[in-house]
Amino acid sequence: MNHPIIHIQVSKRIQAATSSFLLNLNEKIPSRKFIILTGPSGSGKSTLLKLIAGLDQPDTGYIHFEQTIWTDRNYHQFLPIRKRKIGMVFQDYALFPNMTVKEHLLFGPRLKKLNPFLEEILDVLELEDFVNRYPINLSGGQQQRVALGRALSNQPNMLLLDEALSALDTVLRKKISSFLVEFQKKYEVSIIFVSHQIDEILEIADWVCLLENGKLVQSGPPHLIPLHKINTLASKATLLKRHSRDDGSEHLTILVEGKSYHLEVPSKDLK
Repeated sequence: MNHPIIHIQVSKRIQAATSSFLLNLNEKIPSRKFIILTGPSGSGKSTLLKLIAGLDQPDTGYIHFEQTIWTDRNYHQFLPIRKRKIGMVFQDYALFPNMTVKEHLLFGPRLKKLNPFLEEILDVLELEDFVNRYPINLSGGQQQRVALGRALSNQPNMLLLDEALSALDTVLRKKISSFLVEFQKKYEVSIIFVSHQIDEILEIADWVCLLENGKLVQSGPPHLIPLHKINTLASKATLLKRHSRDDGSEHLTILVEGKSYHLEVPSKDLK
């Protein structure tokens, strides 16, 4: 049986401050996987997420999610955002100033009180002590966690996360990213996560898409993406050691911004 896919064939002219460029993609990527989208600033990552979400439309082309047409400019088809069952976190967070943390989490699933799933989200995001606070009384990192909690609360079919952990410290970032990996596997949700962190790219991604100047220059499992490509486009990293194991996996030791990371690259996608 073929694995379900997301088929993106779109063209979109993007106007930057002093110039413009063409976002031009024709790619099939696996759905129900943890996908990391990376690349230089201004390469079209946020625009691509907005096209998938239905917040913007391509000039030409289509987006198919598994067996459902979400957007098709050729046949004038467009599935409304509310029917796509997407959770989103963009860089502006888009919190409602008149709603508390608790009310934000209840908003998506239309609940009147917290259930065990929402209580788990509050615990993982370390927001239990702030449930009655409004956004104005929260730090930037806390606001980002509220936006993520709201996106998770409705147990969506797809999560679109535009640097959704960027305002967090390393310890909390790793805790939440581990929870997202578990969440993805448990509910088989498709996650597209914009990140520039080399450790996230190699540790938590099932699939990596490298975007540059509006084009997808690499797409595949993280251990099949040349490390120098990830370094060039995503983050400044130095490979210190690479050791192949008998089971086909690899152990990498890399240096990123003065910190060393030990990464295990599994062999499962090589079979």
